[in-house]
Amino acid sequence: MKLYYADHFVLPLPAGHRFPMEKYSRLRARLRDSGLFADDDLRVPAAASDAEILRA
Repeated sequence: MKLYYADHFVLPLPAGHRFPMEKYSRLRARLRDSGLFADDDLRVPAAASDAEILRA
């Protein structure tokens, strides 16, 4: 199974904010450390093109 993540983007939010951005990197680490997925199952998606964004 391929798992795509984008935890490299972090929006600095105030401490205690209800939407902590670091939760994505913590989730990826838990999935990696679980042993259920190989390292090459975790992938960073390609950036969307302008045409793809306009189509959305």
